[in-house]
Amino acid sequence: MVSIAEARNQLTAIIHQVEAGQPTTICRRGKPVAVLLSVDDYERLLDAQSREPDGWNRLLTIRRELAEADAFADWSDEEIRQWRDGSPGRPVAIE
Repeated sequence: MVSIAEARNQLTAIIHQVEAGQPTTICRRGKPVAVLLSVDDYERLLDAQSREPDGWNRLLTIRRELAEADAFADWSDEEIRQWRDGSPGRPVAIE
């Protein structure tokens, strides 16, 4: 980790390190605020992010997989419905 002042004074050396595969964290008053990384590393992150489904689509996939596997075969529809909170902010009473 380097401070912003150190990064400004040593930018050329830091860029050489980053190009060699060593990301560098930059801090302000001891708190990390940024990371310098190589373009290759950055593009890998973007590629991985684009291949990862968003949260909603992942949830739909999980629900479909559970339904196909009949994961809750021993539970009645009523028991499963009781898992939902019909009134936000209030706990569900399960009898």
